[in-house]
Amino acid sequence: MGYTIYWEKKNKKDFSLEFQNAVKEILEEMRKENVVIRGPYGDGEPIVSSDFIGFNGCEKLNEDHESFWFKSQNAGFNFCKTQRKPYTPVVARVLLLAKKYGYIETLSHDDDDNYWEKIGVYNNLDNSYDALKTTSDSMSMTVRMYYGAPDDVADAIWEDIDNNDI
Repeated sequence: MGYTIYWEKKNKKDFSLEFQNAVKEILEEMRKENVVIRGPYGDGEPIVSSDFIGFNGCEKLNEDHESFWFKSQNAGFNFCKTQRKPYTPVVARVLLLAKKYGYIETLSHDDDDNYWEKIGVYNNLDNSYDALKTTSDSMSMTVRMYYGAPDDVADAIWEDIDNNDI
């Protein structure tokens, strides 16, 4: 049980350097938006290479769920259960980007597109990459909805994260 994002990878080609850099940009932007992204097992650093992208939420903050694995050489149906934890928009944005670059053919999730709109992920691939970027307000809303924390508590958590105390 849990919120799931589904996709179908249509080819077995390595990820371009441009795509890898765009994924790294998404990860950095989300870090600035106070979303803690770790390696596939909820610790360490996310992995971005020509043949593999892997990350998860932060295990120490109980923000991890299923690892996001995106392998260049695996064509076919795939999914990632995120349980709507704070890394959900990161998975969605990486997959939207992958669709834009032609690595995946289909993309869907367990809810209607209103959920992605609420968390700042836009499913309009006809616009530039900038249209996929989230705003501080929408990401803060997602984090606060997940934690149910007032602004001052959430801000204190993010300060600890920035100082590497978590």
